[in-house]
Amino acid sequence: MERYRELADSISDVFFAMDRDLRYTYWNRASEELTGVSAKDAIGKSLYDLFPDIRGTKTEQTYLQVLTTRQPSSIVQQYQLRGENRTFEINAYPTHEGLSVFVKDITEHKLMEDELQKSSAQWGTTFDGIADPVCLLDAQNRIARCNRAMEKLAGKPSGEIIGRTCWEIVHGTTSPPEGCPVTQMMKTRRRESLELMIKGKWYHATADPILDEAGNIGSAVHIIADINEQKKAEAALKHSEQRLRAYIENAHDLIFTLDMSGRIASVNQAVCDATGYAAEEMLGKYPLEYIAPEHRNAVETVLRRILDGEDVPRLDVDALSRDGHRISLEVRGHALYDEGRIVGTFQIARDITEQKKAEETTRRQRDLLENTLNSITDAVFILHARDPPDAPTILECNEAACTLFGYGRAEMPDLILLDRYMPGKTGVEVCKILKGRAKTKNIPVLIFTASGSDLPDLVVQAGADGYFLKPFAPEDLLAEVKKRLEQARTRKSTNR
Repeated sequence: MERYRELADSISDVFFAMDRDLRYTYWNRASEELTGVSAKDAIGKSLYDLFPDIRGTKTEQTYLQVLTTRQPSSIVQQYQLRGENRTFEINAYPTHEGLSVFVKDITEHKLMEDELQKSSAQWGTTFDGIADPVCLLDAQNRIARCNRAMEKLAGKPSGEIIGRTCWEIVHGTTSPPEGCPVTQMMKTRRRESLELMIKGKWYHATADPILDEAGNIGSAVHIIADINEQKKAEAALKHSEQRLRAYIENAHDLIFTLDMSGRIASVNQAVCDATGYAAEEMLGKYPLEYIAPEHRNAVETVLRRILDGEDVPRLDVDALSRDGHRISLEVRGHALYDEGRIVGTFQIARDITEQKKAEETTRRQRDLLENTLNSITDAVFILHARDPPDAPTILECNEAACTLFGYGRAEMPDLILLDRYMPGKTGVEVCKILKGRAKTKNIPVLIFTASGSDLPDLVVQAGADGYFLKPFAPEDLLAEVKKRLEQARTRKSTNR
């Protein structure tokens, strides 16, 4: 008997025995340590002597039940012990004398169990909160668990889904579809994916293996992501790109792009038709190779400005074709951006060769007319045909006419003011004409306008002496006119 007592005292769990009147007949060391009551003070006392608050509790009911039914029973109870909440597992067994009880402190285990349940609940909430259908598969590719999105896709509750294969549930077939990512994953032991149509909508299905310690597939995660809107957007973008590509290829204007190194990245058919070069001959080349030598510095400067993010409204240059003839171009360019970052340049050029030829022909004809008129000793006037006979507008006259009426060449206008936008021709176009004539090229010209960020470049190309932005104060314009007239007078004095 003493050996059994020593054995009972050596175990770490609380152990005590009671007779049929619930009086303690044994009380081991662990009982002493837990309760602070010695065996000497416990043995012979009743349950109610030591623990008066136990009446009416589940613990008392369990002890009485075991005494009555002679069947073991187990409960889990929480007690306040030394200011702490502790959880105990109480196992009561019937004996000849009454009953014996084992009490195990499972507080840490219960805390872990509660935390695990909490984590499981959180995981379940997260799992069901995923918008895409998700399944957890077992080693035989059967669905072990699915989220609510999967239930919605299948049109079935989870109870009718679990234990079956994905192809049975989603496709309604007895075998996997061609290219099934689940069966492919089982072969390759890595992630597999497939885009497929399900019930008239596009999905992207993936299967990811979960390997055990031996490297075998123990389970897998199967996700069926809805990509229908993405597919629609891709189709719309592709259609838009095709339309844009068709426009660029069939455009009469010359369209080309450059990469960040300044090399040609693409050209349309109009570029090839105008220059005589095939597209593959030009790709990767620097555009300066196709520009007239005298314009290369200007083009290089403009390209640097575009790559710095500046738009170039217009630049007139001459390009060289394969056979060496010149092509006059009016070029506009701006930077190409990708997610806010400059990745190249985009240029549109218009072939103005014939326009330039027509302008040159007109200039020569006017010079010829001017020289012819001045060779005539009689006074000659060219009048506007639509003006009334009694108030004609003099469009042109020769030097004999100036002499006859007392007006000499020196009495030509000292300064000309032009608005950028005028009926018939723009101020820029008129300025080009004036600067192209011998008798008016030295007259200062100012252009004024209400808008136009491109005006400074156009003013330089037209040969104007300056520009003014509206609205402006009259005194500012008067000061600018006086300054230009003084400069003109200084040039005349220097040239005499």
